[in-house]
Amino acid sequence: MVLTVNDVARHLRYDDDDIINADLQHVLDSAEQAVKDHVSTKFDAENKIQQRAILMMCGYFDETRGVNKDTVSNDGFLPQPVKDLLSPYYLPLVV
Repeated sequence: MVLTVNDVARHLRYDDDDIINADLQHVLDSAEQAVKDHVSTKFDAENKIQQRAILMMCGYFDETRGVNKDTVSNDGFLPQPVKDLLSPYYLPLVV
């Protein structure tokens, strides 16, 4: 089953509301794209590990709504726990 905005709302403990759903859909789309970009051709919307990584990215985006001087940066933007989950699916550009 592919993730839906309701899955994200439940994961982030949000109440159901049209405005919140529109925002959460954007969060879900952004998180899914970040995971797709990271694993490239190995992306599988039905993969439970990749779904968990998407939900973790949704949590990260929800918690980190802005950028300030204390924002942590890394080599690929993904938080380390998300990168760890996706490591079996990562295809480096150069081998």
